[in-house]
Amino acid sequence: MLAGLLQGPKSLELFTKLVRIYIKVNLVGLLLAAATYYGAGLEIDFHGLMFPWSSSRAQEFMGFFRITGFQVEPGTYTATIHLFILMSAVLRGQMFGRLETIAMLSTLGTMSAWAAFAIASYTAGCLIEAIQRRSHRTIITKWVVVIIALVPLLSLIEFTSVENAAYIQYFFDRLSTENASGSMVLKLQAWEAWKSQLDSGMLFPRSLNESFCPFCLSPQDLGTLINFIWYAGLVFAVPFLALLGTLAIRHLGLSLLVASLPLVIAKFYFFDPALWLYFGMLLFLPTSLKKRRGNQLRKKLGEPLVDRYK
Repeated sequence: MLAGLLQGPKSLELFTKLVRIYIKVNLVGLLLAAATYYGAGLEIDFHGLMFPWSSSRAQEFMGFFRITGFQVEPGTYTATIHLFILMSAVLRGQMFGRLETIAMLSTLGTMSAWAAFAIASYTAGCLIEAIQRRSHRTIITKWVVVIIALVPLLSLIEFTSVENAAYIQYFFDRLSTENASGSMVLKLQAWEAWKSQLDSGMLFPRSLNESFCPFCLSPQDLGTLINFIWYAGLVFAVPFLALLGTLAIRHLGLSLLVASLPLVIAKFYFFDPALWLYFGMLLFLPTSLKKRRGNQLRKKLGEPLVDRYK
């Protein structure tokens, strides 16, 4: 697939459309689930309709019904949307997109605690991108833009009574480590086991049948890249992740790196093909961002494009 992307701009354009169609399909699934539950009071398993051999884990939790769309559980929807938004950003040459922003905001409807991290990182990435693109402005002007952008958020925090806003309080409770609930309990349990292995046995790769937490119900809940460090070993994992971070910066600047940070705690298995497709894009797609942006301008002006594959 990556070899096909390297064939030329048309292949890249086609794959970009496919990635965005996948985002749209998942978004439609979540909107259908929301419409049928909140509009008609029906709990329809759209995941089960798409995949008859499986059933979704949509259920009421802490007083809220958590919809999943076509995915098996709320956290899976959020993680999938976030990953494909990152792919779309690399393929399009920019972080912000109207479809991507709508899809990212839709993750709030799943009531997934992980959505808070994904939205925060995406928002920060878009803000960094907006500042980077104003290269002709002074540093002082850039900081003024950041401060102005934060005013609405700070005002909301100031004037909103969190204790009386059940929806907001829900996320505070989900992210709390003192009164942990749901998947947070599993993450904390796995985290303690992972830390205990740092001083011994994490230097070199491990086989897949070994686990840093044999008694944990779900060790992968700790996070994709944290699990990757355990199985790949510090000797390989640290240089490899450092390389990916460097390439993310070369593709889109600091914005892509910041937006990718939730992958550290995502619930993917580290050998998930979709995850390595994103890694493959960072590793093998051309990183000439200046040519991409130059082509965007040339396209608007009707001038010949520069082949970014040369």
